[in-house]
Amino acid sequence: MPPTLIPFLAEHIGMLKTRDAAQTEPWALAVEKERKGPAYTVLVDGKVIACAGVMVVWPGVGMAWANVGEGFESDGRWRWCTRTMRRFLADVMRSHRLHRLEGTVLADSERNQRYLEFLGFTRENGKAHAFTPDRRDAVRYERIR
Repeated sequence: MPPTLIPFLAEHIGMLKTRDAAQTEPWALAVEKERKGPAYTVLVDGKVIACAGVMVVWPGVGMAWANVGEGFESDGRWRWCTRTMRRFLADVMRSHRLHRLEGTVLADSERNQRYLEFLGFTRENGKAHAFTPDRRDAVRYERIR
């Protein structure tokens, strides 16, 4: 059965066992993601495998986010999700008149850094030290239109 896109709801994050186990989602942040911009959930056989969207932080600037489930790469549907994500990001930038889209990835996650680059983001200089609530470092990315 092919993947299905549905509008994102905060409760979907609770249905997703993320592939990055150290990354937990506070309920308040999930609700904020639901309310601050376009977002979708990917279902396969009725199961949530990914959630992604863009939070519009102010006119012209958005923050891309994604929560991806365990086994995302292994079931072969990541190609469909990646093509869909590329189209989604381009559509959001155009329809919301964004000139800048940002993304942030944990510094120790080379896989996620490569994925953002694959989606057309460029790494900004340096590291964002002690970026997360648990003081983990992050790398910031940008996509400029």
